[in-house]
Amino acid sequence: MQEPPTWDQPPTPELQTNTPESEASGVPIFCKVIAIIDLSMGVLTIFGIPMSLIGMLMLPDDAPLRTFVIPGALLTLMVGGFAILADTKMLMKKPAAVTLGYVNAAFTLLGIVFIWVQMPATMESQKMQLASDPNTANLPPGME
Repeated sequence: MQEPPTWDQPPTPELQTNTPESEASGVPIFCKVIAIIDLSMGVLTIFGIPMSLIGMLMLPDDAPLRTFVIPGALLTLMVGGFAILADTKMLMKKPAAVTLGYVNAAFTLLGIVFIWVQMPATMESQKMQLASDPNTANLPPGME
């Protein structure tokens, strides 16, 4: 008579291992580490908002990039804010962290599209800044 394969049998108590407390609580340690790293990146993203607003002061008045600064700052606030919310909820083991994480991912993808949309305005604004600089003749080849 043939014995049943061992993979169909339930595990015996001597084969079960003790799980670390973090895994028993529902959040693996890897997820906690990633949440802490992402939380710090969300805070740094929020710190980028004043830098972009200060950078707007350096643009010429008719620069096409000026129209993208405020929407970019709002989008940055949404990406960084939802990252902070999602990571905080995950560290607190709240189920809302999953939904907030998906919202954060959606705003991040929207930010990538936003960068592609504003790229021509960025390049045109840089050309305007170079044209207004008296030292443009001293630039390396390819920079004019």
